[in-house]
Amino acid sequence: MMQFLIGLTDEYDAIRNQILVMDPLPTVGKCYSIVIKVEKEKHVQDLKFGTGENSTMQVFSRNRHYQAKVDKSHLKCDNCVKKRHVRVALAHKIRPCSFKQAKESQDWVQAMNNELEALENNETWEVVDLPEGHKPIGCRWAYKIKCKQDGSIDKYKARLLAKGYNQIEDVNYFDSFTPVVKVVIVRILLAIVAAQQWNLHQMDINNAFLHGYLDEDIYMVPPEGYQKASLRKVCKLKRSLYGLKQASRQCNLEFTSRLLQYGFRQSYHEG
Repeated sequence: MMQFLIGLTDEYDAIRNQILVMDPLPTVGKCYSIVIKVEKEKHVQDLKFGTGENSTMQVFSRNRHYQAKVDKSHLKCDNCVKKRHVRVALAHKIRPCSFKQAKESQDWVQAMNNELEALENNETWEVVDLPEGHKPIGCRWAYKIKCKQDGSIDKYKARLLAKGYNQIEDVNYFDSFTPVVKVVIVRILLAIVAAQQWNLHQMDINNAFLHGYLDEDIYMVPPEGYQKASLRKVCKLKRSLYGLKQASRQCNLEFTSRLLQYGFRQSYHEG
């Protein structure tokens, strides 16, 4: 909710202040409804008094749509306002929808460079010539702003995603399923920890999917902004990448093999 309020321009200061004094604070959906209601009232007034020369933004919901008078400079991507569910495009003011928009901001450029550096350090791919008879899959950037508890911006996160929907079964992927722990097993584990009064530690693995090795030959078009791949070069993936069909499976296989090396025993009772 705080991220949504940050995305509002100064034109909506009154609405932002109105929302912040509410007790309890409304949900994001309620905030959307408040903004949409105000925009609809402004539109009615513009029609009534013949004012408002700004460009028109289409705001869609599941059952209806109407035109709201908004400054088009607030919009960052025309695709964002074509979604069927309710979406206020002003919230996208600080998050780009394409590489073309992201490269205009030094914060996002730095985030993309950090991601590329992490992928190279992990030896995720090697730059090679495309072998004859192979077709490379595409990739794209996804952007996200991570906020602190008070709603202020913590960091800019850029993640490279492979276009796995271009993969062909039995060519560049085979099995894509991966084991998933049952909730009852987690509850049993927590019950044992509580009964034995053990200390419980939880950890998060950064870029977990990137640690799995690939068995198939997958070639990918170099990502936008990657300067180390010359013309007609492609990236041959050595490790799994977010978006690949087999990414979660390869990650699970690598994680399981490492645990077995440390002496853990795998349970086969979750059939």
